[in-house]
Amino acid sequence: MLDFWIAMLNSVRFLMSCNDVAALQAMFVNVGCFQRMIEVLSIAQQNASSKSHQLSQLCVAVVKAVATVMGDSVSAK
Repeated sequence: MLDFWIAMLNSVRFLMSCNDVAALQAMFVNVGCFQRMIEVLSIAQQNASSKSHQLSQLCVAVVKAVATVMGDSVSAK
C-alpha cells in the first residue's frame, strides 16, 4: 500500500506540468490535499512498523508534492 501512495504523490509533479498551473494549485489548496497528505503519513506511520525505508520514501514524496504545488505561487503558500 505504501508503494501505491508513493506513486500517487510522485505523480503530482507530473500533473503540475500542465498549462494552467495556477488553477491546479488553487484546486489542491481548496480541496484540502495538504491535509490528506498528512493523514496518509499518519496512517502509514501507524501501520508500517517494519517498513521504515518505505515510510521514509513516503515522507520524501509528500515533501516533494507539497513543494511542487506551492512552487511559484504566493496564493498556494
